[in-house]
Amino acid sequence: MSGSQEVTVKVFWSWFKEVAWPFIRKHLKDLIIFVLDLFKEKFKKWASEQVEKRTQSANKKADEFAQKAKSAQTPEDAEKFRALAQVWREVAEQFRQENEALKMKLDEISQEVQREAFEKTNNLDVDLDFSAEKPKLMMGDASYDLPALPSSGDTKS
Repeated sequence: MSGSQEVTVKVFWSWFKEVAWPFIRKHLKDLIIFVLDLFKEKFKKWASEQVEKRTQSANKKADEFAQKAKSAQTPEDAEKFRALAQVWREVAEQFRQENEALKMKLDEISQEVQREAFEKTNNLDVDLDFSAEKPKLMMGDASYDLPALPSSGDTKS
């Protein structure tokens, strides 16, 4: 890289770090929020559907046992079927409560992941290194060799 190219890149780079990088960082955060919210909502929907199926199944069994209690031949059989119906209603309620707990845990984990991702994004710094033969773009712990800049005769108008 010629001296004038290096000066041009350094001037541009100062502007990029001061003006463009904060803008890009903000949009990275917006993207993180979007992806996390999308994942969370899709997972909640899936979990709710699974719980709804299990709850409906348990309620159906409760209804079946309640019906058997109504048509039981003896008071003992009726009591046994009512007790089984009650157990299945409790199972359905337990499924519902577990779903609510799962949703709350998912919200908690999502907030934690978002906080960690924001921290990482806030601490993600970019820089250029001209000390080697090829300039390097450094981002966090990673570095990338940059291609040589075209000479003034190589540019297309």
